[in-house]
Amino acid sequence: MAHVDPRVVLACAELEERDRKAKDGGGEKPEEAQGGSPWMAPGGLAVLAEDVGTNTGRRLPRQALFRIKSVDHAADAAVLAGAGFDAWPEEPDTDRDGDDAGILRQGFRFKRLHRLRPVQVWNRRAAGTPITLAGCASFDTLLLCLKKALQVGDVGALVASYLCVRPVVFSEVAVAAASSDRGDYPLRTVLEAAAGTWWISDAGSMPGGRGNAFLELTLAPDAAPRRVSYVGISIPPLPYGPLSVRTFRVDHLPHAAADWVCGAPLKTIDAPGTQAFELPAPIDAVRVRIVALENANAAEYPHRRSPFDCVGLYHVRLH
Repeated sequence: MAHVDPRVVLACAELEERDRKAKDGGGEKPEEAQGGSPWMAPGGLAVLAEDVGTNTGRRLPRQALFRIKSVDHAADAAVLAGAGFDAWPEEPDTDRDGDDAGILRQGFRFKRLHRLRPVQVWNRRAAGTPITLAGCASFDTLLLCLKKALQVGDVGALVASYLCVRPVVFSEVAVAAASSDRGDYPLRTVLEAAAGTWWISDAGSMPGGRGNAFLELTLAPDAAPRRVSYVGISIPPLPYGPLSVRTFRVDHLPHAAADWVCGAPLKTIDAPGTQAFELPAPIDAVRVRIVALENANAAEYPHRRSPFDCVGLYHVRLH
């Protein structure tokens, strides 16, 4: 076995510390954030660090992703709007009139900036740096260690490449199955942008509005793992959508021979348009399941049994 110079270990530790600081917002700032608070700049993305209320009485759940339209540091406030990604098909305009119409499109004022956690989506993808599998050191760190240990640069790069994963490409995602389906439209429509289509589970699949109804998605035609960091869901808001998924989770299958891994519960916002959520931790998987745990009516009236015994949604997006 090749001897590893202690200086290599020290260099790797320094690189890991730099990576950690960058993830925590303490590393170098991207160009667009220069001159302002780290990472808090118009046009950037931010995630809610906790559940918060709005002046319309709506609750906004943690992990919800928003785009920063403007920042007023003096007032400790920002104007936020719904966030999406260029790779996602454009969402049909489903806004309705009313006090809550357009909260994700036109934006809303949000106070107390400490409750926002800026997101560095640009960090790996824009730079083109390979992404390593969950639990691995960064590609730069792997490359440095392997080059020093093996004393052959090309071999180190080849070995490191086997520990890399590609980000999911939405156009490669396909619907593989559903726990049940009422059959209103083909399942594939949940990945398209057509207005007036949806998926609804069978009657009785969510007794009292709660259960484990799911849509199962494959992430790539070659069945290789892909990195998923964000999920988007669109629903009809109340009072039009009592069946809409409210509480859900994203389960994933790391590889074909593995067991399914359950994700942490997330909650949708009672608003039209695509809602984006950052997963608590990125997942590397060959398949994912969007598992509906509770519909909107059951969540609205938690102390009684909902008469709506199924669940549904308009569209699903992955990034």
